[in-house]
Amino acid sequence: GLLESGAGQSELAVKAKNHFGIKCTSDWLGGSYYHDDDRKGECFRVYQSAEESYSDHSQFLKRDRYKTLFELDPVDYRRWAQGLKDCGYATDPSYATKLISIIEEYALDTLVGSDFVLQDRFAARHSNYNQRTDRGDRRAERYGS
Repeated sequence: GLLESGAGQSELAVKAKNHFGIKCTSDWLGGSYYHDDDRKGECFRVYQSAEESYSDHSQFLKRDRYKTLFELDPVDYRRWAQGLKDCGYATDPSYATKLISIIEEYALDTLVGSDFVLQDRFAARHSNYNQRTDRGDRRAERYGS
């Protein structure tokens, strides 16, 4: 989610709560948001919350297209990043390199569970950072911002 959503600040994350840029598919029954991506006016899934986006992303990766990923060591983030790219998950040719860079810069490979503080550190380095996202609202309350 950090890379795909610009730390929760991308247009899709803010307006559609879509933190992974998951497009509508023929079996999608939820809301739709139209946004220019690889082509003009592509259909993206709309979620009620960031948590719903993360949950759907986990389900999305269970599609046959991605089944080879689950043969990989679950902690081998480098092979997973490249595997995602190889399976067609992302159209950006630098996707795997960018994802690995974020994981290493923030030592995300050392975490168990989630840590909102690291997301704050990542987002603070981007000029479009704004703490008022779904998760930001809770962080602001939690840290008194």
